[in-house]
Amino acid sequence: MIGGSNKVCGNDPLAVYRSLVSDKSVTTANIGTLTTLIYDTAVSQAGGLASVTPDILDDATAKVLKIFGFGISAGIDPIRTPIDSGNAASVIRASQALNELLMRLGKTPDERNLILTALAEDVSDGKSDGKS
Repeated sequence: MIGGSNKVCGNDPLAVYRSLVSDKSVTTANIGTLTTLIYDTAVSQAGGLASVTPDILDDATAKVLKIFGFGISAGIDPIRTPIDSGNAASVIRASQALNELLMRLGKTPDERNLILTALAEDVSDGKSDGKS
């Protein structure tokens, strides 16, 4: 994401956000901190963006939500679930918790993206070492 603002609190984005979809039939592709962590995890697991498959994306989503879901309601996919009045509070709570973690660890968007990448590498291989 280049430019834009946080629709919840009006702030500038904390990092460069990324998202992806598994195929062209997917009609929703939310973007934010959680989707960026899922994207980075899937890319790390696959060994590159071109090798990400729907199964890898699903696995990355499950792994990220297990560790960094911060209580997001079951059945919500941060990338593919349309956000509405019934699930907005859960999505916002989880996203803001991850945002707070990033704000405390990184001072700039570049630092925060490096943190997201390191976290994704740890999620993808199950080792807390910042490497894939």
